[in-house]
Amino acid sequence: MLKQIRSEFQKIYTTRTWLGIIFASLVFSAMTVFAYAQIAGSMGMPNLNTQEMMTLLYGGAATGVSLALILGVIGATSEYRYGTIDHTYLVQPKRYVVLYAKLLIHGIIGAILGLVAFALAYLATTVAISGKDHAEISTSELFTIAMATIAAYAIYTMLGVAFGSLVRNQLVGVAATFVWIFIFERLLVVFTPDIGKWLPGGAVNGLFGVTAILNGGKYFDRSTSGALLIAYAIVLIGLSLFFTPRRDVS
Repeated sequence: MLKQIRSEFQKIYTTRTWLGIIFASLVFSAMTVFAYAQIAGSMGMPNLNTQEMMTLLYGGAATGVSLALILGVIGATSEYRYGTIDHTYLVQPKRYVVLYAKLLIHGIIGAILGLVAFALAYLATTVAISGKDHAEISTSELFTIAMATIAAYAIYTMLGVAFGSLVRNQLVGVAATFVWIFIFERLLVVFTPDIGKWLPGGAVNGLFGVTAILNGGKYFDRSTSGALLIAYAIVLIGLSLFFTPRRDVS
């Protein structure tokens, strides 16, 4: 198992794709924080004197979590794309071991990315609200947001690995992920909040402490959202562990 874990780590750090995705995720998070700070108090957004707005700013890293999902998808599908999966399974015939290693390594990378994303969101928020009247946020709340960021990124990256191992085609996997996150899921959250709050994206928002949906709906509280996100991970990872060892490579 340790050899497989080292192998999976080597497959990641010797490629450049993951660096681009991580960079895009961090830039996306920072831009979101600055955008939120500029429109605070308008366009249906709370003002800087509310705890809700401060939570949105410090939790701005949540917007980059979608790219963590794509990072996992690419991590799982790259070997099928380049045809190296045959060699991987010849070296380690127990396919569940390979999948365990991919999930573990990507989960760790996702957690580290989440920590860096929170640090960047914190820095961006500090700069964005400098010189402006704003509500204070407690150290315990900041710690909770940081833990939520780390957990969300780690779980989403593993969800991407699980989904990618089921789809196996990289183009289909990435395209489906983009359509789901940036179109389908967002439409459901806005127009059908009673359904949207049950989706992974709704669970992430609730985990970060976001309460209100733009149309007046409410997300679940943090504990419920966290449990919902873990449930998604258990189901999708369970499906990938069940089907991956039973399918032909080609």
